[in-house]
Amino acid sequence: MIRLDFKLSPLGLVELELAAPLTLAEVLATAAARQKKEVGATMVVRSGCLLRQDELVADGDLLEIYPALSGG
Repeated sequence: MIRLDFKLSPLGLVELELAAPLTLAEVLATAAARQKKEVGATMVVRSGCLLRQDELVADGDLLEIYPALSGG
């Protein structure tokens, strides 16, 4: 099971069972479909490091997901 903690988002904490490792992009799409909400642009952190969309996510991972914010 992986845990996705959507910070500053109505999605909140989402837990997913994975049969095999998936890319971050696939995990985010699965979580959005399950919650019937759009994820939008995000920054994702695992163990203090930013993840790219093509990196694999595996069972036991905890992902902190922040909305991508911009401003001046």
